[in-house]
Amino acid sequence: MTIVFEVSENVKEKMIRFYKDKMKEKTPPYAVFQAVDADTVITLYESNKVMFQGLSADIEANLWRDM
Repeated sequence: MTIVFEVSENVKEKMIRFYKDKMKEKTPPYAVFQAVDADTVITLYESNKVMFQGLSADIEANLWRDM
């Protein structure tokens, strides 16, 4: 499952703090970070778009969608 949507600058900063300990060292091009949380990969891009990929992508995305 893959879910993509755009977040505000405020949410972007919250996500960076939230996933700080789960971030991978390497990131894809134009990504601020890529993190792995359980069975979901979270990629936040410079464009403020965030992509959730994995079995629990919908659950993880719902934490941030309505902020």
